[in-house]
Amino acid sequence: MTTYLYRAVSTEPFTVTEYEWDDFGEESPHVYEEPAGMILGRQTGYLSRSSAVDAGRRSGLAFEVVRSEPVEFLTDTERLRRRIERLSAELAKREAVSA
Repeated sequence: MTTYLYRAVSTEPFTVTEYEWDDFGEESPHVYEEPAGMILGRQTGYLSRSSAVDAGRRSGLAFEVVRSEPVEFLTDTERLRRRIERLSAELAKREAVSA
């Protein structure tokens, strides 16, 4: 089955402030700028467009939802078949080199 993943992506740069503590227990802010195009929410994406929209809204930033290329989720049998094919090809390559 082919499906798509959706990601909320910022459409403009934004500032991030993270607080760090030094060895003496002093808190110091670390401020940096993130460029437009950063993924908001789950980095791997969401299976539904509405979940990506929710992540974008929770961020409070300007965003757009981007759809991935088609993603194919393999069954255990398909995953095993591909692994056997890959290992068989690797074995044949090693045998050719040693011959």
